[in-house]
Amino acid sequence: MGGPENALKETPNDLTPEDWEWLVKEHFSSDKFKGVKEGKDPPPISAVFKRTRQGKSGKLAEIQAAKYDEIVAVENDYPSLSTFEVVEKCFGDQDRGSVVCFGSGVRPKDVRGPLPSRFELTTRLHEKEKENDDLKKRIDEMEKAHQVEREANARKINSLDEKLNFLMNAYMQQSNGGDNTN
Repeated sequence: MGGPENALKETPNDLTPEDWEWLVKEHFSSDKFKGVKEGKDPPPISAVFKRTRQGKSGKLAEIQAAKYDEIVAVENDYPSLSTFEVVEKCFGDQDRGSVVCFGSGVRPKDVRGPLPSRFELTTRLHEKEKENDDLKKRIDEMEKAHQVEREANARKINSLDEKLNFLMNAYMQQSNGGDNTN
C-alpha cells in the first residue's frame, strides 16, 4: 500500500520501466510536485490537522477539537519539537504504515529519516560515556579544589578567632586594671 517501492512494482503500459522509475523517484518525490514552496516551512501540524478534519461549517467535531487543542498545546509548550515529534507526542509512536497528518504513502522514515544503525548507536554511546567520564573527572577536580579552599578558609577563621580572643582578653585586662586604680 503506497510508497515509491510499491509504485515501482507496476509500470503503466504506456511507459518504459526507466521512464516510470524516473517519474517515481525524481518527479513525484520533488518538492515542486508535492507543492512545497522553496524557502517556506510547511504549516504547523495543528493547521494541517484542522484543515483536513473540519466540516463544511469550518468547525471540528468535539473529539477532533479536543485533539486539535492538544496539538496546539504541544506546539506552544515545546516549540523546538519537529513536526514529526509533535505527531508522535500527540498520536503515539508512528512505527508502521503512514504518519498521521502526512497523507498516505508517507512513512516514519520518510519524515524523520532512517533510524541509525547499531554501529552508529554504539559509537554515539561510547562518545557519550567518554564525555560523562570527562565531566565526572572535572567535577571531582572541582570538588577537591573546593575542599582545599574550605579547609584554608577554616584555618583563616580559626586564626582570626584566636586573634580576636587575644585582643578581647587584652582589652578586658586593661579595662579591669584601669578600674582598680580609681
